[in-house]
Order: sequence, then C-alpha cells, then structure tokens
Amino acid sequence: MKKSIVFILCFFSIFGLMAQVEKSDSMFVSVSVIKSNSLYIGIENPVSIGITNLCGRLPSVKVSCGEIRYSGNGQYVIKVDGKCINGITLMILDSENKNDTLATYNFRCKKVPDPVIKLAGQSDSATISKNMVLAQLGIYADMADFEYDFRIKILSFAMSTRKHTEPILSETGKFSSKQYEFIKTIKPGERIYLTDVKALFPDGDIRSMPGYSFFVK
Repeated sequence: MKKSIVFILCFFSIFGLMAQVEKSDSMFVSVSVIKSNSLYIGIENPVSIGITNLCGRLPSVKVSCGEIRYSGNGQYVIKVDGKCINGITLMILDSENKNDTLATYNFRCKKVPDPVIKLAGQSDSATISKNMVLAQLGIYADMADFEYDFRIKILSFAMSTRKHTEPILSETGKFSSKQYEFIKTIKPGERIYLTDVKALFPDGDIRSMPGYSFFVK
C-alpha cells in the first residue's frame, strides 16, 4: 500500500542548496541539488538523497529523462540531455518493492549559460600589448562565475580591423598562422575585432558567441 505523504519544501540558503523533503509516519525522504536549484543540460549535476528507516538499504532511484548513478555517501549524479529541456522527474522506489514509490520530485532543466570570451585574461574592449597578444595561443571561453567546472571548446572565429575588413579565419580557438602574421602588422591604438565565434557546449550544442574586440598598445 502506498504511504500517505505530506510534502514540505525547504530552502537551505546557508549551503546554497534547494532541498525537497517528504515525510511519512515512519520515514523522511530528502533530495537536494548540491550546487544549484536546477539541473543543467549536458553536465553532471550532483544530488544528495537522504532516507531514514531503510535499514541500511540503498533506494532504487530513476529519472524520467537522462541518467542517474550513485557516487557514494548518499550522493548521486544526474546527467540530463537536450531532450530534458522541459524538466525531469526523479522517482525514489523501495529497493525491495519496486512497486512502492517512496517519493517523486520534479526539477527544472536549464541550458548552460553563455561564457565570456577572453584573451590573455582580459574581457571585451581591453587594451593589450602586441607582445602579450602574440604570446597567447588564442581566445578561450571563461565560465569563472558558474557553479560547475567544465570546458567549453571554441571551434572557430574570424579576425578583422576597420582598415582590413576581410576576415581572417581560424578553424579552432587558437590563432592561425595568418592571424599571427596579421597581428604583427597592427599599429598601437588599432582595434582588432574577433567575430563569428562558434563554441561547442557539453550537450553538443554549437552556439554563436558575441563578438570580442581589443585595442593594441
């Protein structure tokens, strides 16, 4: 017989967690997304699941979209794909009686936000010495303010100036040999524009990034 359950929603702001707790006469079930209150598509989202009175047994856990695996110490990892954009349902079942659902939870799923394109640690419209620019391998995507640690790959970008409007292409995130030679011809005070930046995200999505420019000193 399915247990009668009262739903309680609690926020643990001191830890930056969002926890959902369900209570029955003999059991507490709590679920919290450790780093955010949403699940992000294409990356591994750590989730904590706590259940009392299971006599040391692990619950049977499944999700309606994506995949989930146990990582130890009451923590699980949920990885959702692009099909989960409308959210997922997490179902916790009694491992001895799979027909007995202990709790269900609904979570929002979000796309990873756009990164900031940087060169030599500098954001858009910075002034950078020519020698510093020439010492760099290329541009990169910075996700420093995001809760999760992962890499976004730059696939390609184009370089130009107001005087030289014909774009010089790179098929990677690194400067091409032609771009390096072009940078050597730039005079102090000129502005270099990096446009048509394409980036590959963890869910396989390829996005066009905002352009980046910098002044050469």
